[in-house]
Amino acid sequence: MTKIYGKKIYLGLAFIKDLDQRTIEQILRTRKTYGAYRSLTDFVKKIPLSLDQASLLIKAGVFGFTKKNKKELLWEAHFLLANAKKASPMPKLFEVETKHLTIPNISPPHPLETAFDEMELLGFPLCNPFDLLKNRPSHFFRVIDFPNNLNKSIIIYGYLVAIKNTRTSKNDRMNFGTFLDVSGQFIDTVHFPQSSRQWPFRGRGIYAITGKVVEEFGFYSLEVTEMIKEPFIDDPRYSEDNGKLAIRRKTMRQTFEE
Repeated sequence: MTKIYGKKIYLGLAFIKDLDQRTIEQILRTRKTYGAYRSLTDFVKKIPLSLDQASLLIKAGVFGFTKKNKKELLWEAHFLLANAKKASPMPKLFEVETKHLTIPNISPPHPLETAFDEMELLGFPLCNPFDLLKNRPSHFFRVIDFPNNLNKSIIIYGYLVAIKNTRTSKNDRMNFGTFLDVSGQFIDTVHFPQSSRQWPFRGRGIYAITGKVVEEFGFYSLEVTEMIKEPFIDDPRYSEDNGKLAIRRKTMRQTFEE
């Protein structure tokens, strides 16, 4: 369930890819019965879950209330749940005292790591997706510029929101698209059969769209003649040297086995 309070949007746990439905139900039921969770340790004591499920919640930002960064929380989760099976373990009958964890000196996450976690787990970033463009143009054309460019061919960058598939009177396939421009305004596009065949949609992301600005009854849209999906920057977590990553993972395993 998604809720909106003022200018804040709260996404439901069901948005998190691969998060078990039973885990979601347990989290909500326990919170309703015992109140808000105080920390990751408090959460783990109350909710029977595996390390895999805990990692999904951490990467999705569920534990932002602890004021700890995700790397610290993942270390803590490994310490608390390293021996748990992949399937959710049974809840403990009696509370067991948790050993004190000393978290090593961890560099803070790269500012863009969160965006890639969100794309992986939610399907979309919660930041401005245009900040992730690999080849960022020096100038962005905007929907507000349409009236001054009527019947002209322009190039605009748009983040794909929705696609409507339809057929012409000759039964040829064509599309209507809805995008967001860099300022958050909606772009409506028309993809006639030839354009639809030559420049198909290639999934969620940002496209460089070339087309003619048209107007009907005061409503502006873009008749697309070319559309190319633009690449995002590389995930900063995997741009490091593989050897360094392997050493760091080995160190983490050794720490929790001791």
